[in-house]
Amino acid sequence: MSSLHVAVYHGSLELTKALLEELKAEDHDLLSKCINLRLPTYGSPLFTACVEGHTELIDLLVGYGADLKQPPGPTSTRTILRQAIGIGNPAVIASLVRNGVDVNALDDSGGTPLNWALGQENVAAALQLLSLGADPNKPGDRGVTPLMTAAVGSRPSALVAPLVEAGADPEQRMDSGDTALTAAIIEGEDGGAEAVRELLRAGAAVDAPGRNGGLPLGWALARGLEDVARALLDAGATISGDRDTILHALVENGTPPAMLRLAVRLLEERSPGGAVSSRNARAETPLHLAAQAGDRAAALVLLDAGAEVNAETGGGLTPLCAARAGGHDEVADLLIERGADAEYAKRLRALEIEGVKYQIIVEEDCTEEEWEKIKAAAREQFLKKLGEGDQASLAGSGTSKTCF
Repeated sequence: MSSLHVAVYHGSLELTKALLEELKAEDHDLLSKCINLRLPTYGSPLFTACVEGHTELIDLLVGYGADLKQPPGPTSTRTILRQAIGIGNPAVIASLVRNGVDVNALDDSGGTPLNWALGQENVAAALQLLSLGADPNKPGDRGVTPLMTAAVGSRPSALVAPLVEAGADPEQRMDSGDTALTAAIIEGEDGGAEAVRELLRAGAAVDAPGRNGGLPLGWALARGLEDVARALLDAGATISGDRDTILHALVENGTPPAMLRLAVRLLEERSPGGAVSSRNARAETPLHLAAQAGDRAAALVLLDAGAEVNAETGGGLTPLCAARAGGHDEVADLLIERGADAEYAKRLRALEIEGVKYQIIVEEDCTEEEWEKIKAAAREQFLKKLGEGDQASLAGSGTSKTCF
């Protein structure tokens, strides 16, 4: 331990100043070397002053050239401010910032001092940093903002409101596409119920999509978070997207039966009969999607909730047609058991054009000659649409109803 370290450790302002003056008079380079010497156990003299809480010595050392940007220890990559936050002395934090430490500087891990304090759930330090000018919107590693860090922790009630009051933007996104709201739902402690309520009170958009375009309500239901889902519904969360409803998305993503059952119950409470009979952009019900995927468990949940077993798409496709087209016999048997029209489904015929498979419902008395005409007309219209850049369209012809 150097003489300078010893003087600082014991808080001797007079001795520390005398040593600094002696070094300065002898050799300016020697002063710089000694004042920034980092020892394995004690770090730099400046760090020693921080650890011991000697703020007057912090002022003195900085005045003589202590490097505020230098990590405190020989192997450390953390900033002096981040270390001071860990020490937990508000006077030391204030002294460092007053002497020129950048309150928003990133350390080698990509974190800001504010994000670090929030990650440690050090409420006092976080509030102090905000009062000292910390940017509540400056992201750290992976684009994580202070508000997101607060939202996924265990003390959102103490941190979300002060951050928003300081200017934190609830709609700011991290690299994954999540907002603070979706981050809280996906990664928050206990499903982020407390954080969700705080964020909604602070004005977070209830339908702002997160990663992969998923809506907050969809994420909550997919995770089986009843309290969170109710809070979102109470705040006006929509159950429909541009192309699919949330229930369609849950079925398509293979949501486990228990969570799907919860979702159906909550959605049906808000709109009796509306969720299970809802249609997506292709006029399919959630039951159609369960049948297409061969998901018997999902189909059973939907049927138990009152889903229409013989609902037709615009092209005439029923859930049973979808199940049979995919070779999902267990789902087909369940649908027939629940009243699906098996004779209607027998009119389903398969058609492949340019490697794309379609199913077509033909009239009951459709002859082979008529079927050949239907296939030719369908192929002609498909190629026309393909030339127009619309590969998703296949129009019906003659006595057919096309299902896609």
